[in-house]
Amino acid sequence: LRTGWARAWQASVAAELVFGAAGGHGGLGWYLYKKRFMMETPGVFAGMVVIILIGITVEYLIFAGLEKRTVKKWKMIMD
Repeated sequence: LRTGWARAWQASVAAELVFGAAGGHGGLGWYLYKKRFMMETPGVFAGMVVIILIGITVEYLIFAGLEKRTVKKWKMIMD
């Protein structure tokens, strides 16, 4: 699940970058592209930090709890 989510997250940022370029507005990917094109380094780093924080939040809020329940249920705990 983690790998699938990571790939889906990368694909969604890339897709909205492409469609943001076509429509003239978009989300985080378009924001990063625009800031990189304008050589606004603080904006690029801000966008990267937001993407990293979203990834960490999903990792700890969703996948950590899911993993704990799965490990207990299927008795995959090392004693």
